[in-house]
Formats: sequence, C-alpha cells, structure tokens
Amino acid sequence: MLLAGRFKDPFVSTLGHLIKEGSIRDTSKPVVKKEPITPDYLKLLVQRIRSDNLFNMQTLIMCLLGFTGFLRYSELANIKLCDILFENTHMTINIVRSKTDVHKEGHKLCIARTHCVTCPVHKLEQYLKMLDVDINSQEYLFRSLTYCKILTHTGLKDAIVLCHIQGQEKSFWTLLKK
Repeated sequence: MLLAGRFKDPFVSTLGHLIKEGSIRDTSKPVVKKEPITPDYLKLLVQRIRSDNLFNMQTLIMCLLGFTGFLRYSELANIKLCDILFENTHMTINIVRSKTDVHKEGHKLCIARTHCVTCPVHKLEQYLKMLDVDINSQEYLFRSLTYCKILTHTGLKDAIVLCHIQGQEKSFWTLLKK
C-alpha cells in the first residue's frame, strides 16, 4: 500500500505490526487479577462483623449468599422475601431473572444448612428477625437502609435506629447496657 503515492505503510508488514504490538504491551499497565474469596476469608468476615448491626448483617448476608449460591449482584438485588422458603435441612430461593437464563424461565437455588459459623441459612434467619418483616411479602430482601444518630439518656442508652425501607420508616429499639 502506498502512502501519498510514494512510500509504503510500515505497519502493513508483519515485522512492523509485531513492533507496534510489542511497544503497546511494554508501555501498558500490568493486568492485576482479583483474589478469589475463600471460605477462610468468609469465616474471618463473620468473626469481625458485629451481628447486632443491620447494615453489617445485610453486607454479610450478601457475601454469604453470593458465595454459596454463585449469585451475581443483579440476582441478589432482585430476591424478594416471598422467593425464599426455609426447610429443616436447607432453604430454597426462587431466582426469577438471571443473565444466563436464556429462556427467562427462572430457577430454584437450594442452599444447605451447614450448622457452622458461615451458614447462610442461619445468618439469613437472624437477618430476617432483625428486619421484623413478613416473609410472604413482595418486598425485596436487600433494601436501602439509612442510619441515624444514637440518642442517649441517663442510666440506659436507648439506641434509635431509623431504617428507610422502600418509602416507609421503621424504627428498631435496642437497649444497650452501659
């Protein structure tokens, strides 16, 4: 191929193309791969996160369910309370939409009750007790929460946590000892 009628383009040749690709590779930033999450990391997470805080429990449940169920964030965010069914040995979650569901049929995900510190079924039951919601409702499992200041009184500390849950305010009273 001629450029401006006289000179050949140096990148048309194989050698010119290899030099160009090599220089791009040498000057680019190295690829940093993400570290995989391990069960040991989840155990450490369960030990360090306080289970009396609604925000922390929500984050912990998302991590545990995402890990054990191989769920994407979009699948986690679309789980409704009525999609969860608890049994003695496991829980079943109805996944309505998924990226890999070509025919849009949905599928049921079964997660076993492991009876260890990282058991997602037990932690989810704790989280639902903290939320104090009807398990058969059409509300989403993971909702936006807002945190307000803690008010103190003499003697006992009355902690008022207001959680904004889909347009309605719900208050949770916790009595904390001094």
